[in-house]
Amino acid sequence: MSGYYRMMILEPLRRSRHTATDFLDAALMVVAESGPRAATVGAVAACAKAPIGSLYYRFPSREDLLAELWLRLMVDFEQGIVAALGAGDALKAALHTLDWSREHLAGARVLLLHPREVFVHGDGPPKLREALRSQSERMCARVPAFARLAFGRSGPEAQRWAEFLLTEAPAAAVVQHLRRYERPPLIVDELITTTYHAVTLAVRSTG
Repeated sequence: MSGYYRMMILEPLRRSRHTATDFLDAALMVVAESGPRAATVGAVAACAKAPIGSLYYRFPSREDLLAELWLRLMVDFEQGIVAALGAGDALKAALHTLDWSREHLAGARVLLLHPREVFVHGDGPPKLREALRSQSERMCARVPAFARLAFGRSGPEAQRWAEFLLTEAPAAAVVQHLRRYERPPLIVDELITTTYHAVTLAVRSTG
């Protein structure tokens, strides 16, 4: 790349007031409102009120942008589960999806209404690839940790129940509300709490 090209094209983009966070926030709003397919480079740049070139300066491709968006949301989401498990509160971990969905409604619509594969595919840059690998490892580790805390054991059957209580049941409880772009009402907490106590009682009694 010639010095002239760098000075005339790339340097103005580097100095743009738009940051990577601006584009991630814009992608979040586009996907939350209209779905992943609507998150074209042009649509995200327009939402951020930025030139397309500025977006490409910070993200090599649309795929990298969407993968970064998914990763940012997942890392933020899982912090509450990790904290609850660290505090020895399995029920709080099971209720975290509900609480997070209320506090991050747009993010919950992105994370819980669409599968991971919509956002993450291909290799991507090494740094992103490593971050995604680390996140996957953390996600796998939290299931046996939840099982040990809730059931006192973490064998295959206990882990399957743990997946249901920690991930599947909470997501099912909030999905209809997220589709209507509304915060989950407090009754879903009662649904998950009742389910949690029933399942833990049943699993512990068969141990």
